Amino acid sequence: AGGGGMPPDPAAVAQLCSCAAAIAVRTAGGMRDLVGSSHGALVALRNVSSRSPPAGLSPQASLRVLSCLPGEADASDRTAKELDEEMAGCVSAVLDAVGSVLNPLAGSAGGTPSLGEAEVVVALKVLGNWIQRCRITLSQLNTGGETSLLAVLVTVLSQPQPTSEDVLSSASLALSNAVLDPPDGLSEARRTAVAVLLRSIQSGFLVAPFTYASAHEWDDGAHGLATLAGALACEEMETVAVCQLPGCPELIELLLRITAHPARSVAVQALEGWLTLQDIPTTERHPDAAAPLFGRIVDILIPRVAYTDSFTVWEDEDELDPQEFAEMRRMVSDVLVSAYFLLRVDYVDRIVAAIKKDPSRWAVTESALFGLTAPSREICARVKARAGGQSVAADKEATAARLVQLASELCTGGADAAAGQHGLVLSAVATFVGSFAPVWNVRCAPEALLDMLAYLMDAMRHPAAAAAAAKSTRQIFVGCCGKLAPLAEGLAAGGDAVANPLAKCLAGAMETSLASGGEEGKNIIFIAEGSTRLCMQIKDVGVLRQVLCITVTPVLRALQHALDAVRTAGDGNGAAAAQLELSCQGVATCLRVLREVVRFCDEPKSSDETYHLNDVLNALWPLLNDVVSTPACRQHAGVLSELLNVHGQLLSNAKQIVAPHFSALVTFVVQSFEETHLPCALDYVAAAVEAFGEDGADTEHSFSQLLAHLSQCACAYVTQEKRPNECPEVIKALFEMTQRYLLFCPQALVACSEFSTLFSLAVACLHECKGERESTRATLNFLAQTIGWKSLRLSPSANSALEAGSAIISISVFHHGEVVTKACVTALSGGAPQMLWPAYSDALFALVSHVVGSSESPTNGDEVARQWMTSALSDDSASVSGVVLPSETKSAVTHFLFGLAKEGPKSKPRAKMLLGDFGKICKGEATADVLVAYSLD
Repeated sequence: AGGGGMPPDPAAVAQLCSCAAAIAVRTAGGMRDLVGSSHGALVALRNVSSRSPPAGLSPQASLRVLSCLPGEADASDRTAKELDEEMAGCVSAVLDAVGSVLNPLAGSAGGTPSLGEAEVVVALKVLGNWIQRCRITLSQLNTGGETSLLAVLVTVLSQPQPTSEDVLSSASLALSNAVLDPPDGLSEARRTAVAVLLRSIQSGFLVAPFTYASAHEWDDGAHGLATLAGALACEEMETVAVCQLPGCPELIELLLRITAHPARSVAVQALEGWLTLQDIPTTERHPDAAAPLFGRIVDILIPRVAYTDSFTVWEDEDELDPQEFAEMRRMVSDVLVSAYFLLRVDYVDRIVAAIKKDPSRWAVTESALFGLTAPSREICARVKARAGGQSVAADKEATAARLVQLASELCTGGADAAAGQHGLVLSAVATFVGSFAPVWNVRCAPEALLDMLAYLMDAMRHPAAAAAAAKSTRQIFVGCCGKLAPLAEGLAAGGDAVANPLAKCLAGAMETSLASGGEEGKNIIFIAEGSTRLCMQIKDVGVLRQVLCITVTPVLRALQHALDAVRTAGDGNGAAAAQLELSCQGVATCLRVLREVVRFCDEPKSSDETYHLNDVLNALWPLLNDVVSTPACRQHAGVLSELLNVHGQLLSNAKQIVAPHFSALVTFVVQSFEETHLPCALDYVAAAVEAFGEDGADTEHSFSQLLAHLSQCACAYVTQEKRPNECPEVIKALFEMTQRYLLFCPQALVACSEFSTLFSLAVACLHECKGERESTRATLNFLAQTIGWKSLRLSPSANSALEAGSAIISISVFHHGEVVTKACVTALSGGAPQMLWPAYSDALFALVSHVVGSSESPTNGDEVARQWMTSALSDDSASVSGVVLPSETKSAVTHFLFGLAKEGPKSKPRAKMLLGDFGKICKGEATADVLVAYSLD
């Protein structure tokens, strides 16, 4: 690397330099020696009269070594304190060495660069890496006056015709690292350096090279310059906002130019600056940095977030990156919200003007509508607000008037007019209509709302706008229910229910959304929720029941049609199987809709009041029975799951109506689990236990027998057909169901003939679930709550039942305690994901607390539990992380844990912290010193 002979291979030199840096950072004093050698080689460049190269490292190799050192330091196993101290001692030499290469660029110390452009780029990367690793400040870079590194960087970044994009990018990154997160933020030296940067903008700093880079499509160079400008603006916004120093107005103008840059990756760099500016109160800003500036920002941003005119679908789009576009719109939304707070009605006027400016360009119309809906929540809050003076009232009035007028104009001609421009325009119009539902509720007559809903139903027939139209329909149903619900009052006087405008609208929305489909049937779910919540606002119960019936009728019809299709599809492969699957999906979708209707249909306030869905249920029960009696539906996971979801929701909302059918339903659920082993069957039983678990001794006995049978089925399934890790959903559902037993019907749990089998299965699953998150967490929660039931807040009757059955629980605890202890210790020492540590900690603390305070132990409970802990901790192979703990640390953890356990449930949070610290010690993320805090208790 020092020269002579054949030219060295650059790749080999790079690898050798990396190796040298890796060795140096891992050797005491090695980094200092290597930096010293590199410094000597680079400083020798200043001696332009010397013709022979210095002995040792070449200048090129020296730069490579210096660039590698910060990264290798981060990968070293030396302590951060040691590395920081050694690197801090090298900073001065590194800056001097880099200055030897870069000073000639500023026309000082030698005039002509002694090295080529590639070496200059490496030198700039050295500077950037060391600035970032050692937090070198602007103050340090500004040392030396006209020959300072800051002056060199300013000169490089002021060239109107830069020769290299790489130089621009590297210099910008290096200076950005010094600008951001400044440790010298409040010092006078920092303020002096910032003043130099801001003043230099007037002489072309950042502005001139950005102009050149933009004209020559140097996007990487423009990105680096934009990043630096944005960083400078964000860090010094309190100064920039008041235009306190020369260069502040020019920096704001530069940010505007960056915002308008055609490359979105460049433009996005300015957005954080605008958000930071908005955090400065307007009273503390220069007048030009308030409303006038944000008006210009809005005018720039709206076309910046537009699709290309040729856009159809993302799969065929070459110019836009979907993730970059989505991120740009997300950040722009935040800026536009800020802009609205300053501009108020002027903001709406600007957007409306953009929409009307060039109707032929669909992309501009769509982006303008996006800009209008971005602050819709804030605009609606302004219009609805009751407080405020005359100016606020005038602004509210003008804003509402503009929005109503725009809605009227956009909806004229129906959905086909917008769809004719582009499907995304129709989607944007639909989103706009729904986003401002609170405004329509204040300003529009019911007839106008019905017109909007008709427009949205029309839009739902267009695939590109169906989802937006369905969501907006729900927003109007919910947001304008106060004006829509009275439309049904005519039915109280015996009016035609089918012809009623509200009932007709609700049924039409259901029918249209069923036809539109959508991802996983989401469109119809939106409509079902909105329709039901609107119906619940009808005051006359008789009218409410009529409207609900009319609303749900299209769904019941579709369910009957799908069931008929299932029956006629038959078995087989190919087209017949595809048709059967499609029909089953149709059944599942209808059931999902009905569950949503039940979910939002309020439970009767008194036992005398008739349930609002009575008439619907009279028509629904035969269909549900048809689903049950259809073999293809029973065996289809989606259909069975949705069917039981409907019944489960009825348990929550209409328990008394379900009660007469409950016995037959449970029989069906058990048969379904025996046939399919789907977790939804266990989920339904869990809901049933919660609903009926406290209804008396007969119910407890029946639920106990049910638990025994389901436990036998589940145990046979996970031991003979599949392993627990192959069916985690079943394990999760099983132990979540048993938790419901513990909370709502504990007598049935402890009296269950299969309780010991269930407990044994839970213990086995700690290993067999292989750390799968949800099933393992459910298992641990069951064990923790069952073992530590005394810490639960239960009813007096539940406590009495568990007290009576405590001996049964203790037998299982003492039988499996050692295995559970070892499983928890192994998991906390690195054998399980850290997100499961709280659950393992709960289980271990419950176990220790139970045994320490148990009267059922054949020997001293404290001694037994300590033996379990000692055995688990003595097995160093259990430490998956490979860290072997000293015996003192193990003893300390055991001592503190048992001390906390004796204090009772109140010490549980402290115990979980202790076990979390134990896990961190095992992983090497903490030292045993963290245990000192527990010795103070």
